[in-house]
Amino acid sequence: MKNVARVLLFVAAASSALAGPPSGGTVRLVAAAPGYPGTTETAQPTMDRFALALASGLGWPPGRLTAVYDPDEDSGAARIADESTVLALVPLPFYLAHRAELRLDPLLVASRTPRPAQVWSLVAAKGAASGPADLGGWRVAGSAGYAPAFVRGVLFDSLPPDVEIVFSSRVLSLLRRAAAGEKVAVLLDEAQAGGVASLSFGGKLAVVARSAPVPEALLCAVRGRLATDDRTAVKEAVMRLDEQSRELLSAMQIRRFFPVDEQGLAAVERAFDEAR
Repeated sequence: MKNVARVLLFVAAASSALAGPPSGGTVRLVAAAPGYPGTTETAQPTMDRFALALASGLGWPPGRLTAVYDPDEDSGAARIADESTVLALVPLPFYLAHRAELRLDPLLVASRTPRPAQVWSLVAAKGAASGPADLGGWRVAGSAGYAPAFVRGVLFDSLPPDVEIVFSSRVLSLLRRAAAGEKVAVLLDEAQAGGVASLSFGGKLAVVARSAPVPEALLCAVRGRLATDDRTAVKEAVMRLDEQSRELLSAMQIRRFFPVDEQGLAAVERAFDEAR
């Protein structure tokens, strides 16, 4: 159920977004979430149901809107680049890594907390390090590792240059290795960090550092395929969903939608670009 709920975080936000579609044939929303659980195939029935329900609510014929979930970075980016895709919901590191090539224009922030931003944590063996600067020669691994500049530039800018940053979705395995004393620091989002204390070996782990708050996920227009009026309609539709469907969103692990803090996001973008 947790896996389905995390997938639905992206499904729900994207599904709520389309209003006043561009003229032409079928349009699509893509939820690209590298490292998140589930597969395109197992998620597709859920994506189909949401797309059909949304099309019905908008008075569109069945098949006018399609939706797909992709937990892979490269294929997710390829799906978003396809000319039928008008909206994408992506985690912040994906947005930063692909915003230029895909021309992603942030419309709203989606969050699983009552705040518009989340804190990331670095977790390692207790007593092994007192901060990011102590991790020289270590490996930092986690679901955001596919975007090293996000980890090094946005989250923890004091990491030594010889730290190896890698992608891994096997968080529990990483935490076991850290608890056993390996020189690995595990990068955790708020939801993941909240579960560490409940692990049987959690007492052997400690938080090395916490980041400044950053947005969790961004709902974006793609390649200018939505006109200005359509983008406004998208934001209004999502905020209405936020107000009217709290129970549904809660089941999908979406707590709130928020306006984009443009100045804050611009600062994050600069930090990412400087670290590339």
